[in-house]
Amino acid sequence: EETDGDDEDDGRFRTIRGVILETPSGREAILAKRIVDTTGDAIVAYLAGAPFRKTHKSEMMGVTTVFGMEGVDKSRFEEHVRQNQATYKDWNTESWEALTTGKEDGIASPYWGKIFEEAAK
Repeated sequence: EETDGDDEDDGRFRTIRGVILETPSGREAILAKRIVDTTGDAIVAYLAGAPFRKTHKSEMMGVTTVFGMEGVDKSRFEEHVRQNQATYKDWNTESWEALTTGKEDGIASPYWGKIFEEAAK
């Protein structure tokens, strides 16, 4: 699916001057000369009327999360992860439900929600 990014009202691209966020501290507006859309789904760009191409689901990549940590005993953490390997069934929480066919439920997963909850204690 493709779009030319035209704004239906006047045929021009919208200008993004900032974003409005809902945070634990309340609503905040952040204004900037440049906005980098890191939503993962190009939500900001789409709402601004930017051109886009939607890749067919069969060609999409899986979701990945990259992060860094400091002050962690890496070998101890890795051993804990090995001994408490998460599965795709672990993605189901009170606030999130992973829809699977069931065959994926026992497969090892990179989900570390429970591991981080334990570490926080």
